[in-house]
Amino acid sequence: MIETTVRKYFGFMYSFLGRTVFLFFMGTFCIGLKADFESLGIIIGCITFVNALLNCYVMYAHGEIYTDPTQKYTTAESASAQYVQSNPELAQQAFGAGAAFAASNPQLAQQGVNAAANYARENPDQAAQAASAYGNAMNRA
Repeated sequence: MIETTVRKYFGFMYSFLGRTVFLFFMGTFCIGLKADFESLGIIIGCITFVNALLNCYVMYAHGEIYTDPTQKYTTAESASAQYVQSNPELAQQAFGAGAAFAASNPQLAQQGVNAAANYARENPDQAAQAASAYGNAMNRA
């Protein structure tokens, strides 16, 4: 999923040291910029240095100096499933609206069904989780 990919390739942005070094690195690019407005690059580079120091201070002051604050986050899939489980009437309304749309647009509905079937075939765990969440919501209603 996207969260995993972002964490894998940009994980340094979750630590105070990685983020500070990255921002200082980007600030040196601004300062080293040779253009018609060289002083603008120096100003923006200095602002980036200040931003790096402020980021470092905030992460230190809030105790997230050595921890990844995103470890407490949930994925969008689990948050959506939890929302559907706690709001079964909304799930029923959405299903009814989808059924009405499918009845008035059968070709488009068939394309959507084919795409959903392909996605479920390629991602069986997510399909099972979505089906379980929907089934639980229907049982509560």
